[in-house]
Amino acid sequence: MAGNDLRIRITGTLNSNATVSEINTQLKSIENKIHKLKLKVQLDQNQVKELSKLQNALQRSSKTNMVSNKDVSAAKEIYTSLDRAVEKYSKLGSVKISQNFNPMTKELEKFQLTVTRANGEVEKLKFELASLKGMKGINGFALTGRSTNDNTAAIRERQLQQEQAINRQIVQRTQTLRNQLEIYKRQAELQANNLKNNRNKVLSDEQQTSLRNYLNNINALNASTPNLQQKMRQLSLDFREISSQAQNASQGAINLGNAFQQAFTKFPIWMLTSTAFFAPLQAMESMVSRLIEIDTLMTDINRVMDIPEFELANILDEAVIASDELSSKLTDVLKMVGEFGRMGFQENELMDITKTAQVLQNISDLNATDAVNTLTSAMLNYNIAASESVKISDMLNEVDNNFAISTKDLSDGIRKAASTSKTFGVDLQELVGYIAAIGSTTRESGAIIGNGLKTIISRITTMDDARGALESVNISLNDMSGNVKPVSDILSELASRWSSLSDQQRQNMGVTLAGRYQLSR
Repeated sequence: MAGNDLRIRITGTLNSNATVSEINTQLKSIENKIHKLKLKVQLDQNQVKELSKLQNALQRSSKTNMVSNKDVSAAKEIYTSLDRAVEKYSKLGSVKISQNFNPMTKELEKFQLTVTRANGEVEKLKFELASLKGMKGINGFALTGRSTNDNTAAIRERQLQQEQAINRQIVQRTQTLRNQLEIYKRQAELQANNLKNNRNKVLSDEQQTSLRNYLNNINALNASTPNLQQKMRQLSLDFREISSQAQNASQGAINLGNAFQQAFTKFPIWMLTSTAFFAPLQAMESMVSRLIEIDTLMTDINRVMDIPEFELANILDEAVIASDELSSKLTDVLKMVGEFGRMGFQENELMDITKTAQVLQNISDLNATDAVNTLTSAMLNYNIAASESVKISDMLNEVDNNFAISTKDLSDGIRKAASTSKTFGVDLQELVGYIAAIGSTTRESGAIIGNGLKTIISRITTMDDARGALESVNISLNDMSGNVKPVSDILSELASRWSSLSDQQRQNMGVTLAGRYQLSR
C-alpha cells in the first residue's frame, strides 16, 4: 500500500449567498429569543449615581457646540493650536488665557484670550473648535466672538492722580528745604558775627573778603537752587576753612621765643606746655569716649523708636549733617532726637524739630533737655507741626532781644502755664507776652511766673468772686451767644478799663483775680 497510496483531492467552493442567508437566519432567531428574555438587574445606589454621571457627561459631550462648516468658511481667523493664537496676540499686549476642555476626551474645545494693550484697551477673543466636515486639511480653532473694553479713561485718571501725588510731594519737599535753608542762613550769620567779634582770631583783609563772599553766597541760596544740600555743605566747609585760617594767623602772631620764655617764667603756661606731651593720649581717650557715647545714644534711639537699621543709619547721617550745619555737638543732636522720639514724634518729623531745638539752644542759655521740653510743651498744647516749630524759637528770640527777660525764663514759663492757658483760651503769643510783661516788671523767674499765670488764668472764669468783681466794672464773662469768653479777651477788656478804675477797685480786683499769695509776690 505504501507504493500505491490512495489519494483523494477535494476542491471546495464557497457559496457566499447561502452563507450570508444562513447567518442572517441565525441572527433573526437569536433576536427573537432575546426579546422573550426578562432580565432583572439589581444595581446599588453608588452604581446608579455613576451611571447617571456617565449619562450626563455623554449628553454634554453630544451637545458641545461645534462651529458649522458655514461658520468656518465665514471665519476670518483660524488657528491650528492655542499656541499659534497666543503667539500672534501677545505681540499686541499682555495675554490672559481661559480654556474649556471636553469632560470625556479631555481635549480642548474652546478658549478665550483677553488682550490688554498698552493704551489700556482690553479686547476679548473667543475661539471654538471648528467642525471639519467637508473641510479636509483644516484642523484648528476659529475666531467666533470679539469684544473691546476701553479703559484708557480710567488709566488717564490714575496717571493724573499719580501726578498730583508727586506734585504734593514736591511742594512738601520744597517747604522743608525752605525751612532748613532759613535755619541754615540764620546760623551762618550767627557764626560769621561770632568769628568777627572773637578776639582770639585775627581776620586779614583777604579773610574778611572771603567771609563777606561766604555770607553773600549763603543769602543767594533758595529752595530752587540746584544741588542745594551739596552747596550748603560746601559753604560750611568754606567757613571752617576761613575760621581755621584766622586761628592760624592768631597763633602765628605770637613770637615763638617769647612763648618759650613765658613758658619757663609763668607756671600756668608751663603747665599748658607740659600737657602737649599728653595731648595725643588724651585725644585718643576723648575719641573713644565720644564713640561710646554716640553708640549709646543710637542704641537708646533704636530702643525707643524700634525702627529698621537702614532708617537708624539715615537718622545718624542727618544728625551728622545737622550738627555740622548748626556748629553743635553730634551728641547733643542725638540726645534731642532720642528725647523727641520718646515723646512720640515720627521719623519724618524728628530732624525738623531737632534742628529747631538746636537753634533754640544756640541762641539762648538753655541746655538740650530744656530746649526739647520747651518745644514739646508748646507744640503739643497748641498743635504746632514739626515743620512749623521754628516759629517758636523765632518768637522767643525776638522777645529776648527786645525785652528785659531771657529765653530761659520764657521757656520755663511756657512749660508751667501752656496747658492751662490753652484750656482757658490764651494762645501762645499772648502767653509769651504775659510772661515777658510780668518778668520785665517783677524780675521773678520763669517758673514762678508760669505758676502764677496758671493760678490767675484758671480763677478768672471759675470763681464766683471773680465773676462778681468783673461784672461790677461792666465786664461780662460770656459773649452774646452765652459762651464763656477766652480769658485773653477778658483781660484785654480789663486792661482797657484799668486806668478808669479807682485805687480801691484795682486793689479789690487784684486780690480777687490773682489771690493774696500771687498779689504779694
